[in-house]
Amino acid sequence: MNLSLRTVALISGIPILLGVALASGLAWPRAMDSDIALEEAARGPVQRWVKVSVELPTSKTLFPPGEGADLANGQCLICHSAGMILRQPPLTQDEWAAEINKMRISFGAPLPADQVAALARYLRSVSSATAQARKPARASPHPTQPVEVQPKPAATAIPPSQGPRAFARLNAE
Repeated sequence: MNLSLRTVALISGIPILLGVALASGLAWPRAMDSDIALEEAARGPVQRWVKVSVELPTSKTLFPPGEGADLANGQCLICHSAGMILRQPPLTQDEWAAEINKMRISFGAPLPADQVAALARYLRSVSSATAQARKPARASPHPTQPVEVQPKPAATAIPPSQGPRAFARLNAE
């Protein structure tokens, strides 16, 4: 019974002590010198913002000619190089539209909403053409000439003392 009375006292005593601590803690700022607090408030915010200027790199390379090239040159080259955009993996028109809208909404690209579809259509056409041009030619699965394969020599165990000389001999061949 004594143990349960102690438990009840602890359980009910902790919230009371916590309440007293919070009440005295909340009263503390009012007890400090209000003149100092007023002077700090009059000085303004502690964090000062400064204006930063960013110079973006320029590129002389333009987008390939086509319907929408002027739009891409006028809008995309503000922040990106044509090469950076043309090296992207080929995207669908909807994926390009999502990328363009991300640039408009999240990064403030000054492209009007009614021009998004035209720019996406153009970027899809040039990125697909660029990807096709970059794709290496595939070798024929049926070569006309038989290929002679040289067998590799069987690996032999080399004693540790001969390691550097064996390495030099193998690399000299």
